[in-house]
Amino acid sequence: MKHLWMQTMSVFREIGLVETELKIIGNKFWFLLGMIKNLIKVSEIERKRILDDLSSKVMMKIQQLQNPRDCMDTQLLICKINTEISCGFGCETHSLIGCIMRTLRSQRTLIYISKGWKYAKHGREYAFVPLNNCSTRSSTESYDTAEDTGNATIIKTDSNAFQ
Repeated sequence: MKHLWMQTMSVFREIGLVETELKIIGNKFWFLLGMIKNLIKVSEIERKRILDDLSSKVMMKIQQLQNPRDCMDTQLLICKINTEISCGFGCETHSLIGCIMRTLRSQRTLIYISKGWKYAKHGREYAFVPLNNCSTRSSTESYDTAEDTGNATIIKTDSNAFQ
């Protein structure tokens, strides 16, 4: 904007405007610039409010899906980490995010089985907070061999299916 202002003033001087006219034009220019900045700021505030509202709704939906009242009476998606392939921490995190996205799309609760994980043999929950109230070590062991039941649909997914 400063560059635009300097060019504009240069043109006005070339056409012979007197100093008082230049001062009036300058005041109006800076007033308009201030108004534009205020409009941008208002729209940033409104944009932030909208994004904060959306973020709250998404987080509430994730909390609702991932922390059901009864883990055995909900639809589950089981992602089991494949410990036989060489996949680094970033790759495994990417796979976990793929599992999370799939559970959100399918409206299911994620059970992420990572027993035998190369970073912690007892699994991801040994190093990190469990993803939900159904992901405790004792409960994931029963999911490891679980089959579909009447109320709980279980989809076993290899973590590398998302790469």
